[in-house]
Amino acid sequence: MLFGESRFSLSECLPGTELFQFDQRFELLAHMGFGRRQTLFRAAGREPEGKPPQLTDLLFAEAYLLRVHNSYDGLVVRTPTVAEAELIRQGMPPVKDFDFEGGREYLLEPVVLESAGKTGYLVAETFPWCQTDGTMFDISPPAGPYEPDGPPWRRRPLVEFDGGVGATATIVDVQEVLEDPETWERRQRYRRVFVAMYRDGRFVERSMPRGVFLTQAETEAEAARQRTAAAGWGGDTEWWVEDTPIGV
Repeated sequence: MLFGESRFSLSECLPGTELFQFDQRFELLAHMGFGRRQTLFRAAGREPEGKPPQLTDLLFAEAYLLRVHNSYDGLVVRTPTVAEAELIRQGMPPVKDFDFEGGREYLLEPVVLESAGKTGYLVAETFPWCQTDGTMFDISPPAGPYEPDGPPWRRRPLVEFDGGVGATATIVDVQEVLEDPETWERRQRYRRVFVAMYRDGRFVERSMPRGVFLTQAETEAEAARQRTAAAGWGGDTEWWVEDTPIGV
């Protein structure tokens, strides 16, 4: 259950703006330095009797540079002043400003993390946070979509992110699938799948096509194409379904 949430695009926030403040202890739960480059801080409140504790998740997306501590006893998240931002940028190594595969610009900005006696910063694109109930090992709602009714390895968001907010199939999951007699009967050397693909039309020369949905049923892929195209990804986005052979 979500008790509260918000999301900030850091490039749209004014210098010196306080974005978040809370007096609990936050731990650096996870960071993935490739793919979606996400950094997660989490605080867990005391567990009420008979109920799960309340969690507070701070997620920094497209986090390209970190100078942070492992924990903060109470935390203020704010945008830097103009002078602070200039000092941070002077100490930054070069970072790429364009996603050639996705065909979009990165709008990266510094953000400051402050606590009693501790100050850090990171450079990221967005800062979503939320308060929910659960344990320190539960998935993080802002990290991405997942399928609660799907197989075990799809009940967690597949976002190339570790630390309790993303996972792939475990060895036990794979063993169970391989030991299933029905699975063995369906095995073949090659199989054809259908992939819903898209390309951002605003960056045709630099944008690579990307797959967002894969299935063995062409009708399912077409339904996914129509569903995602209707979700408003941009009027210049091109969508299609691709028939692709894979080895099994």
